[in-house]
Amino acid sequence: MEDIERIVVLRSYAESLVLEARLEELGIPFLMRPFGDPAFGSFWRKDEGWGVLLAPSQHREAILEAYRDISEHEE
Repeated sequence: MEDIERIVVLRSYAESLVLEARLEELGIPFLMRPFGDPAFGSFWRKDEGWGVLLAPSQHREAILEAYRDISEHEE
């Protein structure tokens, strides 16, 4: 069984879409979980970010590199 870990906290839905496309392009398995709770009308605390990206630990460096690349283009 693969070691799944929390890799990065995503700041927004838009950021999650861009990172999702990049990781699919690279063939890296992952799971994105938004912090919003449907019971509260998708409310989330902005200081926590939009959600979290979970993935096998052996892909950590490749994911962080992809995340840095998209973060640089946003600024």
